Amino acid sequence: MGKYSKKIDTTELSSTVIGKVKSKRATLIPLFLVIAIFMSSIYFVDDILAYASKYLGINLVDKDPSSTPVLPVDKKNYIELAYTPSMSIVNPDFPFTVSNLVADEGKISYTIENTSKEEVKIAGDKSYYFIEFYAVIKNEDGTTNKQFLVRTILKDDTIAAGEKKDYSNDFSALKVDYSRINNVVLANVKPIDYVPSKDDIIVKKSVIFDDQLTMACVRKNETLYYNFKADDKTLLGITDEIKVPIEEYKEDDFSDYIGNVDGYSMEVADDGAYKQVNIMVDLSRTKVKLEDKYYSNGAYPNVVSFEMEARGYSCE
Repeated sequence: MGKYSKKIDTTELSSTVIGKVKSKRATLIPLFLVIAIFMSSIYFVDDILAYASKYLGINLVDKDPSSTPVLPVDKKNYIELAYTPSMSIVNPDFPFTVSNLVADEGKISYTIENTSKEEVKIAGDKSYYFIEFYAVIKNEDGTTNKQFLVRTILKDDTIAAGEKKDYSNDFSALKVDYSRINNVVLANVKPIDYVPSKDDIIVKKSVIFDDQLTMACVRKNETLYYNFKADDKTLLGITDEIKVPIEEYKEDDFSDYIGNVDGYSMEVADDGAYKQVNIMVDLSRTKVKLEDKYYSNGAYPNVVSFEMEARGYSCE
């Protein structure tokens, strides 16, 4: 053997564990769990924040902590009671009560009291509160069913802590048999849940514009014409026609609409007995100050119809 030759080790090789490699499937399970938890937290973030706000006493819902709190908007806000004149609706989870509730011929009135220790706004961007009236009908087989009669939307208002406010709406434009009311519901409803859908609302072809549809909502001496695009049925303009007896007409009552500024223009005609006031609302103008009956650009017919009838207007 040469001096550089090496002895070959013929000892049998044996295995030695130096570590374990986990399967790819096993390593992905924690990742899937993290993703699922993350997606769930995004989906339920509003509920989580609302829950935490309630029990921590900290406003985590509004981006601006100094802003007025808005009432809860989940579908659990639903109270059903037997109706009696001048009744009260109380829920300990609400920061307000509805009392002196009366529905009679042509009018619905009620009182809202803020029972909390801070200012409360009775509506939000996501939902509104409605008082709905039903007739509960007993069938021969002992079962019952409810027939909807009329609803009123709670006034979108801000009420100071401990304050009471009275409200009433004229419902004479709607033909309602108030004597049949024996059931009342306070419901929190989102516009997405308004029925019927926008495809079922009756809108007529405009007699002025070929590419527009029109819906008229009438109450006493006022008619509002809502003009929608024919293709996607989104709101683009409003004409508000108001007839005022000459002896009651005051120009100052319409000062916000004079001068063709800020998205408004106005015309006044005189037929000897009435002043016919026509207010045209151009919703493409960003300075339009929206009121309860003036909706924003892009609103759908079902939203306008649902809410305007809850204000006592007959829409068709």
